[in-house]
This record gives sequence, C-alpha cells and structure tokens, in this order.
Amino acid sequence: STQSTWVCALHCSYRLLLRGGCATGKTACLRELSTMLRIPLVHIHCSSNLSQQDIYGSFVPRVVNGKRSFEWQTSRLLQAFCEPSLIVLEDLNLAPSSVLQLLVPFLDLRRQFVQPPGFPEAVDLTKTLIFATVTTDSSAGTPKLPKAVADLFVACTLETLHEEELYSVACSRLETVIDPEQSDVDENVLELHMGLPANLQSETSFNLRDIIKFCDVFGSLWKCMIQRPKEAELAAYAALLVYAESQFVPYDQELARQEVYKSFGVKPDHLFPEIDVNYKEGRLGNIRLPIGTAPQASSSNEGFVYTRFAKRQLYKLAMAASTRRMVLLEGVTCSSKTSLVMEFSYLCRQKLVMVSMHAEIEVGDLIGGYAPTLASADFHSAFSAKITALLRILYSRLSSEKVVELAGSLSAKTDFLEALKLVESYLDTLNLPTALAEEATKLMTLSHTLLDRNHSPFTFVEGPLIRAMKSGEWLLLDNINSSQPSTLR
Repeated sequence: STQSTWVCALHCSYRLLLRGGCATGKTACLRELSTMLRIPLVHIHCSSNLSQQDIYGSFVPRVVNGKRSFEWQTSRLLQAFCEPSLIVLEDLNLAPSSVLQLLVPFLDLRRQFVQPPGFPEAVDLTKTLIFATVTTDSSAGTPKLPKAVADLFVACTLETLHEEELYSVACSRLETVIDPEQSDVDENVLELHMGLPANLQSETSFNLRDIIKFCDVFGSLWKCMIQRPKEAELAAYAALLVYAESQFVPYDQELARQEVYKSFGVKPDHLFPEIDVNYKEGRLGNIRLPIGTAPQASSSNEGFVYTRFAKRQLYKLAMAASTRRMVLLEGVTCSSKTSLVMEFSYLCRQKLVMVSMHAEIEVGDLIGGYAPTLASADFHSAFSAKITALLRILYSRLSSEKVVELAGSLSAKTDFLEALKLVESYLDTLNLPTALAEEATKLMTLSHTLLDRNHSPFTFVEGPLIRAMKSGEWLLLDNINSSQPSTLR
C-alpha cells in the first residue's frame, strides 16, 4: 500500500510527506524508492540549527596562488538540484519558521524554476523529487508543521508494522546465520517483543529497530564467539542486551531478564559462567575482541579491579561492541560507566578519545569549524624541510655555476611563495628521471599546501568526532544526555 501511495504522489502536483512514529520505515521506504528509480538519495536533516546558509550556501575563506579570498560554496541542497536525485527533508517540522519560508519555493510544484540568491543560474525543479518526513510520536513540545507548508504536500501516514511483518523482517535478517524453518529463534523473539511491554511496570514500547538490533547482535555473536554456544543461549544473549539492558528501572530490568530466560529456555548460570580475561590472546571469556593497533601500555585504568560484576559488565560491553553499532551505557552517578569503557578500550588496544558533553556543546565543537590561522615554528620547520629536500634534488642535477646562481637568488628572497616559485622554475628546466620527478612533484604539492594553510586567515580545524572517524579511534561522549537536543539531532 505504501508503494501505491508513492506512485500516486509521483504523478500529482504535490510533494509527498511521510508521517509516522519512530521505526515505521519512513526513510527506508525512500531509500528503496531511490534504488528503484536509480537516482541518488540526498538527506537534509532539519533541526533548530538549520539556517539560510544551509539552504543556499555561504562564502568560505580560500587561498589561491598565495592570495587570500572568499569563495562562494553552494549548499548540498542546491547541488542536488543539478542532477536527477531524490531529496529527503528529514524531520521537516523541526526546522525554524524562517527556513521553512525559504524552502516554500522549492516545494511548490507549480514552479518549474527557482532562482536562489548567489546561485549562477535558476534551479530546475523538474529534475528532482522532494520528499519530507515528520515523526508523529515525538516528545511534548515538538513543533508542528505550519499549515501553509503542510498544504504543499500529500500526506502519507505509515502505521506501526504488524506482527506478521515483524516476523518477516526477523526471518529475512536471521537467514544469513540460521535456517528459520528449522529454528524457533524468530518465533521466540517475536513473542518476547510483543508480550514484554504489558508485563513491565513503566510504560515501554518496542518497534522495528529492536527486532533489527536483536538480529544484528545475534549475527555478530555468531561470528565473534570462539566456542559457539547453543542457538537458544546465543539468542538469549542478544535478547538480554536489546530488551533487558535497555530498561532503566531495576525492577523492569530484572523482570525482562526473567522473561528472556523463560522465552528461550535457558538458565542464567549457563549464560554467565566464570569469565576470564586474556589480554595477550585478545579474548574476554568466549568473545574474540576487536583488537586495534594502539601501542601497548600499562592499564589505562590504574586500580581497576576485575570483580565478578566488573567482568560481567565488560562481557556485556564486548557483546554490544561486536555489532559495530553505537553503544549507550546508562547508569547512576559513579556506576563505573566511564571506567568500563576505558578498560575495555585498553583490552582491545584501541585509542579512546573522550569528550565531556554539556549544555553549551555545539555541533561545531564535535565536527569542527574555521579558526584563525597563526604562523608557528611548526610551519617554518616543515616548510624548510620540504625546500631542503627540493634543493637536494636540484643540487644533484645542476652545474656548479647554476648552484651558486640559485643560492644567491634564494638568499635575496624574503617571501616564502617567491622562493618556492624560484625553485619550481629551476626544476622545470631539468629532465628528471621518473622517480625523482615524482618525488619533486610530491614535495612541491606539500609545500604549496603548507603555504596555503599559513597564508589563509582561517583554517578548518577538524573536531574530535571527525578525527576519530577518519583515524578509526574510539570516541566516548561522556554524559551525552546533558547536551541540547538540537546538537544530538
């Protein structure tokens, strides 16, 4: 029925707005549609921080041939209009009203072209498909989409998946590791998924994402456990992580554990026997740890005591980390959340970067931003090293007269760029062997990069999140609940 709505919306004179609760398949439906149409999918995540610059673009500092300038950088939204694509405005209702007014011309299908300010030519709206999503079961205080904007859409409400649909998803995701026809894991987890909320003290609901998490944890443990346990025990491990550990109230957590043991017919003593920690073998109990390349050191958590409780907590952390998903640790003050992550990173030989989150943290503090450039001794030493390497190549190929001439000319230069251009002019006169030519080209490129950074009034400084993603480091966002919702989005 959802696909039928898509087809109707594609042929009407309105954009399509997908409404539904969390994990009802809004984004997944649009991802499938982009695959069917063979066009790229562009996500624009809306929040209270969305600004005019995010819609149109902005001027950014640049250095061209050693000269400082500002260059117009088109926004990702306008770039998407240059070729056939499918644009998704995620959580459109969270965007500020001023930004929504800027989006109205792009949403009105009666228009064929829109001329954005600063853009060289009018944008052709016929090349792209624009969809928007709104989450209907958000917390109290979430703004509603203004009627003037909502009227530009045909609304399609996605309902919560029914039991048979959840069963199909579970079977599909588990079939890579087990045969659903000869296993009752999928039936047991679905029974737990549907029946557990009614037995809990606090108001709790599970959705499609919980089923997917269970399947991911089950599949990951299937691969990383050294001695694979029984299928029911493996499923119980996954269910404990997804359905029991997610409960914050201790009573509900214990009740959920008992329901998991009952659903899969296992005993807790069989699930958590005495766990041994082997740093040299990269093993925690029966789990093979994701070993990194960080240099070995003494324990990063001096004084950490491996009690039976601490081993169990580390074991759960290892199970959660095996999925390569983000891991959330919840607990009261001084419940060893940070200490456990520090010790686990030590066991896995992974470099851990910690960021203390608070209400003043902004997106730029995590991702990065432009900062004033200051000349430093590091630049001078790095640039001198590159020039010295280039001169070594030149001196090995030039005559003694040319060497004296070059040395005299360089001593008269007071500007780094002029000195580099002089060296480059001498290199152009030589017919260097391939290996030397490649080395010289690389050194010239690095030298120009250093100069550009030094001459630019602003340099983009990467934040801890980007640095960790690029280098493969582990990132701990400590007290993430203290940050603003707009930052988390």
